[in-house]
Amino acid sequence: MDESGNLLAPEIAYKNLDLGTYTEQAKSFKAYSLNDNYTKSVTLTKENRNQVIEFKYTNGLYKVRYVDESGNLLEPETTHTNLVLGTYTEKAKSFKDYKLNDEISKSITLTEDNKSQVIEFKYNKIKGSYIVRYVDESGNLLENETSHKDLDLTKYTEEAKRFEGYILNDENSKSVTLTEDNKDQVIEFKYNIVYGVTVLPQTGDTSKLNITLILLILSLGSLFFVLKKKQA
Repeated sequence: MDESGNLLAPEIAYKNLDLGTYTEQAKSFKAYSLNDNYTKSVTLTKENRNQVIEFKYTNGLYKVRYVDESGNLLEPETTHTNLVLGTYTEKAKSFKDYKLNDEISKSITLTEDNKSQVIEFKYNKIKGSYIVRYVDESGNLLENETSHKDLDLTKYTEEAKRFEGYILNDENSKSVTLTEDNKDQVIEFKYNIVYGVTVLPQTGDTSKLNITLILLILSLGSLFFVLKKKQA
């Protein structure tokens, strides 16, 4: 029968059967497509001696599927049934955090030889990235920036680091939220140099020598020497 319950052929009755299992196969009908299992069985018992095997058909049908790059459905597939043979068109949909990687619309033509078809739209998940930078007051990098790529669109948090000879002039932690509209972002921590701590370029050792204080001491020493000489 079709989807409206109309018989496509006169029903067949089998009578005076022994109790047991019986199997039937679906038939073919012009301009109709089977929308059911190809074979069905019933088991006649004392308690259930009269049974019905029913096969359902549709004029034509097509399914619409929206899938990611792995073939996973982004929403349950839609089935259009009991259709007149002909051409049908579907348009792609929008899905949060996904980008269409296919045509914007697709068409299929239901024919006598191909009454059941599928329209499938493929999508790629949108990925994001962020860079972490540690800079001094002049914008110079204190170490090579770190890049985090191929990330899901969500929130990410980074913690500030410690650098010898520098003091953090920023928040201890910072966060970014990657979105479709802003999927590539930067986290930057700013530092000020601590004067009076000299970093030796080859060893990284520090020497707490205040150059200004040394010059002041030398100047005072010279002044004292001059005054002493005049008094003499």
